[in-house]
Amino acid sequence: MRKKNVPLLLVIILIAIAAVVAGTVFLTSNSYSTEYLETSEIFGLQENEAAVLVDGNLSEEMALVINGSVFLPYDLVASFAGNPFYYETATGRLYLTLQDANNIWTAENNPDIVYRTGEGKVYIEAGLADKYSDAKMTAYTEPARVSILSDVRDLTVEETAEDTQLRVNGNKRSPIIADLPAGSQVILTGETKGWSIVTTLDGYTGCVETNKLMMTKGTGISIERNMLTAFNRIKMNEKIRMVWHYVDVQENNDILDYMLEDTGNINVICPTWIYIENTDGDIYSLADRAYAENIRARNMKLWTMVSDYIGEDGDTGSILSDPVSRENLVNGIMNVVREYGLDGVNIDFETITGEQAPAYLQFLRELSLKTHEAGVILSADNYVPGYTAHYDRTQQAKIVDYVVIMGYDEHTEYSEEPGSVASLPFVQTGIEQTLEEVPAEQIILGVPFYTRSWKVPFGAGYFESVAISMPRAREYVAERGMKLEWNESLGQYFGASEDSTARYSIWMEEARSLQEKLKLIDRYGLAGASAWRLGLEEADVWDVWNTVLK
Repeated sequence: MRKKNVPLLLVIILIAIAAVVAGTVFLTSNSYSTEYLETSEIFGLQENEAAVLVDGNLSEEMALVINGSVFLPYDLVASFAGNPFYYETATGRLYLTLQDANNIWTAENNPDIVYRTGEGKVYIEAGLADKYSDAKMTAYTEPARVSILSDVRDLTVEETAEDTQLRVNGNKRSPIIADLPAGSQVILTGETKGWSIVTTLDGYTGCVETNKLMMTKGTGISIERNMLTAFNRIKMNEKIRMVWHYVDVQENNDILDYMLEDTGNINVICPTWIYIENTDGDIYSLADRAYAENIRARNMKLWTMVSDYIGEDGDTGSILSDPVSRENLVNGIMNVVREYGLDGVNIDFETITGEQAPAYLQFLRELSLKTHEAGVILSADNYVPGYTAHYDRTQQAKIVDYVVIMGYDEHTEYSEEPGSVASLPFVQTGIEQTLEEVPAEQIILGVPFYTRSWKVPFGAGYFESVAISMPRAREYVAERGMKLEWNESLGQYFGASEDSTARYSIWMEEARSLQEKLKLIDRYGLAGASAWRLGLEEADVWDVWNTVLK
C-alpha cells in the first residue's frame, strides 16, 4: 500500500511546483519594467543635433547645436502664424522689423544669430526666435531638444491622475522614458489599446496608461500674442464708414461732388489713386490737390488705395521680393502721402502667392514704419480666409492699423457655378474666421454695392456672368421678367427666369441684403464698414447705411 501512495505524493508535489512556477511567470509578465531608456537613445541624435517637437509631434527636421547655442531651421520658424522674421534669399539678409527699428543680420556678419549651411539651409538662433515669435519655444539638454507650442487651439492637454511613467510603447514591460508625477500636463496625440500616446511639455513622446490620466479633454495651455513685434496702432475714435472711389483716369477726380450727392454719413473716402507702374516699384499717381482739399472741407478723412501691379513683365509679389524695388515702392507711396496730406493708406494686393507672402508681410512692416512715423493710418485688404490663409492675418494685425475683409466675390465669372456675390453665411463665416487671428476692433467689413447677372445657355456647358450696379440689376430683373423672393438663409432676394435658349438668375444686393450684412458689425464689435464702390449703389442704401452705422 505504501508503494502505491508515493507516486500520488510526487504528483501533488509536482503540481504544487508547477503552480508556483506558473504564478511566478504570471506575476513577472504582468509586472512593470523598471528599466530606463538611455537618454542618448531617445531621439537617436547625431553629433551637434537637437530634436524638435512641434505641438506634441516629433519634427522630421532637426535643430543644430553650434558653440553651445541651439539654432532652429528658419523654414520651421517661418511656418508658424505670426512669424515676425523675413529671410531674403537673394541677399542672405534676415530681417526683424520692429516699430522703432529695422534689424538686419547676415550669416557672415552675425554668426551668433544666423547660420547657413554649405547647402544653403538657413537656421536662426532659438533664443531670438522664442523672444519674438508668437510660438513658445523651450530648449532642453541631455538629450538636446526644443519643444515648441505654436497652435494650442487644436491641442488636447491632459493631466496625470497619479504618479506614473512615460514608456516607449504601450506595454508594461516597455522601457521607461521619464517619470511623471501626479498633475503632470501632457499633450494627447493618439490612443492604442488602453494606452495613450502623449508628449510631455518638455519634449518627450511615448505612452501612458489611459487610466492614469484625468481624461477631462480639457485644454490647459495658453499662448499670448507676442506684443514685442506689434506696432502701436493709430485708430479712428469713431466707427469707420468708408467708401472706395474708383479713379482710373484723372477725369474721375473731377466728378467728386456729383459722386457724393445725396450719399449717407461717410467719414473716410478712399480713391484708387496709386498704381504700380513697373517692376522697379515706381508708381504712377492720380492724386489731385483740389480733390484732397474738397474732402478736407467736408471734414472727411482721405485715404488712398494702392493697387496690384498688372503687367506682362512681372507681378506684385516679385516686386516686393526685391529689396530695391520694395524700398522704391514704399518711398513712392510716402511721397504721395506727404504731398497731398493723406490720412491713410489702403493696400489692396490681391495676387500674392504663398511663396510671395513673406515678402508681402515685410513690405507691410517697412511701410508701417513710415506711415506710423507720419501719423498716417495703414490698412490692408484681404479676401475671406478660406483660400487666402497665406496672407497671415495674425502678423498683419500686428503691423497694420486695420484689416479689411473683402466680404464679396463669393462667386465670380471664374466660379464653377452661378451663385451669390456675398451671401450672409459667406460674410459671417469670413468674419468669424478672421476673428481667430485679428482683434474685432481692427476689422473693417467690406460690403458690395454691386451684384452679378448670370446666364446659363441650355446644353452649352458654360455660363456667362457680368458684374453690374444695383440700378442695372433692377433693369435686368425687369427685362427678364423675374419674380424676386427673399431667401432668409442667404439674407438676400433671388430671382430666376428662362427663355428658349437659357436660364437667367440673380442674387440681389440691395438695401435689405446690405442691412443684414451691416448688422454683423455691431454683433461682432467690428471697427466699421467699407463699400465697394461709390456710384454703384441705389439711393435707399444710404438710409440703411445711416441707420445701422451709428
